[in-house]
Amino acid sequence: MKDYFLDFSIVEFECPYCCTEYIDYDDKLYKKIQKNKKFMTSINCENCGERFGVTVDVAGKMIGVKLK
Repeated sequence: MKDYFLDFSIVEFECPYCCTEYIDYDDKLYKKIQKNKKFMTSINCENCGERFGVTVDVAGKMIGVKLK
């Protein structure tokens, strides 16, 4: 029997600075988060240009967080 892993994470999140909504349709960011040791990646907002972090919380939702 093969091992399978079901992922039920919600791939919608927003910029913490300007509240621009993002949807990770192709799981590109989610895969980057899973490979990172800190389980976080960072992107630049398309609208305001601020850099922010993206991670997955304990409920399985992707969230945007402000970086110091």
